[in-house]
Amino acid sequence: MWFEGGEVKAKEILSGKIEKIGGHSLLNVKGGQVIKKEAIEAPDHEAALDCIYTLLKERRMLDLVFVGHRVVHGGADFEGPALLDEKALSIIEKNIPLAPLHNPAALKGIRGAIKAFPELPQIAVFDTAFHMSIPQESHRYAVPKELYTQQGVRKYGFHGTSYGFVLDKVTRHAFEGHNSSSLILTHLGSGSSMCCVRNGKCLDTTMGLTPLEGLVMGTRSGDIDPGIVGYLSRVLKKTPAQVDAMLNKESGLLALSGISADMREIQAAALRGDDDAVFARKVFVERVRKYLGAYLIKLRGECEALIFTGGIGENDAQIRADVCAGLEGFGIDLDPVLNFSVAADKGKDFIRDISTPFSRTKVLIIHSSESEAIALQSANFLHVFEENMKQHQIQMKQAARHTIAAIASGTSRPDLVKLEPSQSNVKLEPIGRGIYMDGVGPISGEEIGLLYQVLPYAPKLGYFRPFADDDDRKLRTIRELFQLTDTPLQSMRGATPSEASEMLTQGREDELLDIVIEKYVEYAADKDFVLVSRGHLGQLGDVFWTAKVAAALSLPVVYVCHDQITPRGFYGGDQVTYHNNPQAYVSRVSEVAARVKEAVDSRGGKLAGVITTIPPGVPQDSVESMFDRVGVYPAAILPFDERFSHIAMSEIAYALNANVLLGRDLLSSQVAKGVVVATRYVPETLETLRNMEPGQLLVTHGERTDLLLAVVMAQQSPDFPPVAGIVLSGSFNGDVCYGSTEERAVGGDGNTSLRRALSILRRVPNAVRIPPVISVDASTYEAASAVHEMRPILLPSSHQKIEAAQILFECHLDSAFRQSLLATVTSEAQSASTEPRRKEAFVTTPKLFQHRLFSKARSQKMTIVLPEGDDRRVVAAAGELVERALCKVVLLGDREAIRRLAIETRVDSALFPVLASTTDPLFEIYDPQADTELRAKMVDGLFNARKHKGVTYDGALTLLREDPNYYGTMLLQLGLADGMVSGACHSTAATMRPPLQIIKMKSGVSIVSSIFFMLLQDGVKIFGDCAININPSADELATIACASAETARAFGLEPRVALLSYATGDSNTGALIDKVRDATTKAREMLPNELFEGPIQFDAAVDPAVALVKFKGKENSVAGKANVCIFPSLDSGNSAYKAVQQASKCVAVGPIMQGMRKPVNDLSRGCTINDIVNTVVVTAVQAQALEAEEAASS
Repeated sequence: MWFEGGEVKAKEILSGKIEKIGGHSLLNVKGGQVIKKEAIEAPDHEAALDCIYTLLKERRMLDLVFVGHRVVHGGADFEGPALLDEKALSIIEKNIPLAPLHNPAALKGIRGAIKAFPELPQIAVFDTAFHMSIPQESHRYAVPKELYTQQGVRKYGFHGTSYGFVLDKVTRHAFEGHNSSSLILTHLGSGSSMCCVRNGKCLDTTMGLTPLEGLVMGTRSGDIDPGIVGYLSRVLKKTPAQVDAMLNKESGLLALSGISADMREIQAAALRGDDDAVFARKVFVERVRKYLGAYLIKLRGECEALIFTGGIGENDAQIRADVCAGLEGFGIDLDPVLNFSVAADKGKDFIRDISTPFSRTKVLIIHSSESEAIALQSANFLHVFEENMKQHQIQMKQAARHTIAAIASGTSRPDLVKLEPSQSNVKLEPIGRGIYMDGVGPISGEEIGLLYQVLPYAPKLGYFRPFADDDDRKLRTIRELFQLTDTPLQSMRGATPSEASEMLTQGREDELLDIVIEKYVEYAADKDFVLVSRGHLGQLGDVFWTAKVAAALSLPVVYVCHDQITPRGFYGGDQVTYHNNPQAYVSRVSEVAARVKEAVDSRGGKLAGVITTIPPGVPQDSVESMFDRVGVYPAAILPFDERFSHIAMSEIAYALNANVLLGRDLLSSQVAKGVVVATRYVPETLETLRNMEPGQLLVTHGERTDLLLAVVMAQQSPDFPPVAGIVLSGSFNGDVCYGSTEERAVGGDGNTSLRRALSILRRVPNAVRIPPVISVDASTYEAASAVHEMRPILLPSSHQKIEAAQILFECHLDSAFRQSLLATVTSEAQSASTEPRRKEAFVTTPKLFQHRLFSKARSQKMTIVLPEGDDRRVVAAAGELVERALCKVVLLGDREAIRRLAIETRVDSALFPVLASTTDPLFEIYDPQADTELRAKMVDGLFNARKHKGVTYDGALTLLREDPNYYGTMLLQLGLADGMVSGACHSTAATMRPPLQIIKMKSGVSIVSSIFFMLLQDGVKIFGDCAININPSADELATIACASAETARAFGLEPRVALLSYATGDSNTGALIDKVRDATTKAREMLPNELFEGPIQFDAAVDPAVALVKFKGKENSVAGKANVCIFPSLDSGNSAYKAVQQASKCVAVGPIMQGMRKPVNDLSRGCTINDIVNTVVVTAVQAQALEAEEAASS
């Protein structure tokens, strides 16, 4: 066994078996092509294991790591592999009555192995564990309850080891990494069973308490009337043991055929015309079809694949044909040529699709290897390949650093030819007001990237899925991400997959298309642009169906052509690279592109373009040439971005339906690089933690409060790498739900120690680093396995992936395709400007505002100094700013201290490779204590600026050494920075005093004021003044109003300014009302082209219905449409912004200072990382605007 691509691999180098233990024993050994058979003395299992030990020693194969055992029946006690200690052995022994033939032999083998290999861990893999997810309504028999609760009489199921192996194969290979949500698996052999699976969990299986229930088997009867047992006892005087032996050893195919229990011999006899043999095969097939129908109903008609494995399933083509006969109406269409042409010697990695292209359900043959499954499960359980994983994670981390450095500095990664954005001179036809996208994987990066390109020009954006359920993750994610909440979710989809499958089964295709068209037309009627995303109908890659639906909706198709290059699972398993054979990738994508073109052309549709992501090692020009030969237009050729393979803690919490106990605000930023099961004592666990790579996810039981507290304490030491998070497993006597309360997670009465620990951890200061802690209602092994097998997904909180999609399409969307995409929406706009504006009161949504804001910051990177380099939040925010290439960041502080904080906050890979760059880095550190040369230049400037106030030369030097805000201000004064953000650990006075003394106000400005951007659901609004001026005069209030209007316009808002009071118009009198009325008049005189209204009450300013009443139906350009609200005093402004923020739970960005010669902004001391990032981006845009003003005036 070895580790490859982040995944445990196994290769058989020696296999064998010892037959007839206790009699004339025979040893069969195969190593490579060499087969050895010899008689041996093996009177018992211990002697047999001694023979194996001797054999391995002779071949120098004693460098073993573990011994894996197959145990047929684990009862309800084991939900996964287990370490075989005395307790586990006693449980297996207790379950002997449930498996009297298998468990005793397994115990003998285990005890023999323990004696032969005493130094090795012994691992048991249970056949029944796979089926522990079967719900109670399916696994419980209708018998007296005490038989269930006391005797364990229930359905357990078998062949679970085989099913788990096959399920992993089909997910990784047949469906190219997509989560195969609904499957029916058949294990047909001497022992036969079936099961149905949804989302990797078994829903039902045919075998029950024992392997006797279910299908007809070699010598087992399968399903019979239980009354037969009593009948045989009464009439034939059979004892229970005799009846049991009859049904288990004398029935099944053997009894029906009268020939043999071997289907191969029965098949041969049937071909010779033996009626009993023919009948035996018919009964066998009919029982399989009975359960196939039942499982199709259990899966609600949505079956992605029917899988055959086992000796009969893999080798008997006629059985497969008979099972699938006449099921075309249910979406199962077997290709007879493919079915009967399957080679006899298939090999252990064999997977074959034998369905027609029109089959909604794939019909697959997959070879299963229980021995390999046992080896792999045991290896994963023990994490025996941890050292290999470490090396792989280091390589992944280095690659990630190259990626970040490339984005930040504009250089390409070493392993990828730099992709240049296409500058095509081709003129394409306008795409129109919608596109139909297909080929997109579960991450949806291409859809998000395109939507962001359209968003600034199509404020009324739409997203529609022809086939989706209301809980469709992709639909809900994009709806929330782009805030498409103007219509109900049900309006954003056509038919559900189950409705569509039923209608197609009944031949009602035209009716189905009519439903989709009707709902689409109704939804798209008031939209500027709609992206239609192909829904899920059970079959992947049916491009002809895509072409049909797109043609019905009269939409051009944009198809994502790709080979599977996104890493699967945590360790990037099966990631494909093409350094040595780039033509292989080009050929594979060429086939996809040609097939898509053929399908769209055959339906008279339009293929507007294709999108592909190039793996490392593939030259861009070869891909462009290939698309040209095929005759399709490359809308975007994207470089591979590893951020799409990251799995954030928020995604893990979502996938596990977990409850968040601690660290909710860190979920989105914490990326898990691997999984570690922590079950040992605290000292051993801490030693393991010390030697791990950063970013591991720890999984332990919820009762291990000692481990939880120990790990949190270890996180405070630089000797321990930071962990991504902690998963607490096990039932806590309460419902567990993503986002639910702690009380539900830990139970009202149970686990007092955990509740106390959480209470303690919630009260610690912010400076103490506490990783996210989530809880799941699952066993430790089940939780660890689920996380280990996770594939990357995308949620509204997946900020890194969303940002990556946005940047990729900004940089690499073909220019001609961009013009084609935007031609219709821009021509319909009132203005032809690249910053589209409408004459009507257009509402800027938070998502549109943030998109414009971040895009604008990125377009001209300004230098922003952050003086508080000793604050971990500031360092973490610096890493995010650099990683997202939003501006150039200067941190002030000790270099080594900042490096340590960067490591603790996991941004060292973003900051320090950039710091070492020789090409205009986006990150720098200035140390006020150590940078004496730079400080000497500053001292003269500070002394000259403040000597009239009594500041001496030595006093200026002291200020620069001891107050980072003075140092940062002097960087602005010397032109080494464009803006400053401080206040995370300084008061507003301490932050603003140095710039007010040295930078001073802009020419013509008499007062510095502040505003907040309120990112409300119904639009972005500006509130001012909320932080600086206590009781401004009428002149000062007018200045604040004008400055706020200019700020609004600088940030892409059409300012409609409301000067607020407790009365509207002439409805009341008083000193405050007079001040506001006077200020409104002066503001109109100062900026005659802007819209001002006052005095006006808040509700009349922002609510059109109230405005209509207050202004008695008269048209007013501001009333009901105000997006800039000026409060008459600090008391009212500060209270209002906090009340609105708390009531609406919106994001408030600020305070943002206005009137300074260079932008300086103040942070709240309780600010979050996101607050700092937003404030810095605002500061960068302010700096751009001020620079533009200076250029215009000069």
